[in-house]
Parts: sequence; C-alpha cells; structure tokens
Amino acid sequence: MNNYDREYWNRFYSDCSVKITPSSFALFCMGFIEGGSLIDIGCGNGRDSIYFAEKGLDVTAVDIADYYRNLIEFSGVRFIKQDLSKFKPEEWFDYAYCRFLFHAVPEDIEDHLLAVMPVRKMLFIEARSDKDTIDGHYRRPLNMERFITKLFGYRIIYKTEQRGLSPYEGDDPMIIRIVCENNIT
Repeated sequence: MNNYDREYWNRFYSDCSVKITPSSFALFCMGFIEGGSLIDIGCGNGRDSIYFAEKGLDVTAVDIADYYRNLIEFSGVRFIKQDLSKFKPEEWFDYAYCRFLFHAVPEDIEDHLLAVMPVRKMLFIEARSDKDTIDGHYRRPLNMERFITKLFGYRIIYKTEQRGLSPYEGDDPMIIRIVCENNIT
C-alpha cells in the first residue's frame, strides 16, 4: 500500500465522529464464529477488532494506519502495523476478517493477501461492488464473480451483493459479502 493511503486513513480516523461501535458486518459474522482466534486485516480504527475481543476471541489487528493503536491494544487486541504488500503472517488463525479491505488495495496486494491468508476455518469478506459509483480516495470496487474465482481452496457458504448492508452518512453503497470455509487445512 502506498504512503498516501496511510495518510488518508490517519486523517480519516483522527475525526472523533468516526464510529467505534461494531459494524453490521461484524455482528453478522458472529453468527458463524464459535470462539478461537481471529485476524482483522485492514482493521482501521479497530472497532470490529475490539468487538470480537469483547466476545472472547483472541484477536490480532493489522493495518498500515496506526491512529487508534493505543485504543486497540488497551482493549486486549494485539496490533501489528504492517504494509500489506509485505504481509507474511507468522501464525495461523481460526478466522480471517477483511472488511472494506480488498476494494482499498491494488489487485497485486489483493492477490498477495489471498495467497498468504492465515486462516484455518473461515474467511469473512465485505467490499464495495463494481456495480456502484465510487469517488473520493482510492477505491477499486470488486466484481463478485471474478473475485470468487480467486478463492480456490475455499467453499463459499454465503454470498450476497446488495445495498442496505453498510449505509454511512446518507451513502448506501452496493456491497459484496462473502463467507467461506477453508477446504485445505
């Protein structure tokens, strides 16, 4: 990820009005989780990482921006500041959680992350769809069917592409949600 991305997210998360309550996606994913360890890749302000830790999971949060690092670590979450193009996990996790990650990175980083994804049980993905208009900072909306072809080794157990999943300040983007099980480990 480029330095301009880190600066954008540090500015974004320095705004005190940024939500720290869990996202609707985190609440949705808890219906699939039975305890264990979780890695939140591209954790942002850590709101979902903190939620998962409060639910008893052993959570590791990874992000290039570190504005909320103290809050995240104070909540019992291990934080790793990492350029995702160089991400090479040293351990495996029961669950990998990627909310609004893949549309925020170039495709080569997406491919790298999928190749090194350290997940034993389930992978949770939420991203912006290419069936929507995108403006503002860097975003690379995903084509759901094309993206799913990259999930070899996983069995898709849930997928949807719709509005109403993650409205924010009057914006109701077209969202992709995918839940899949690891078939390799």
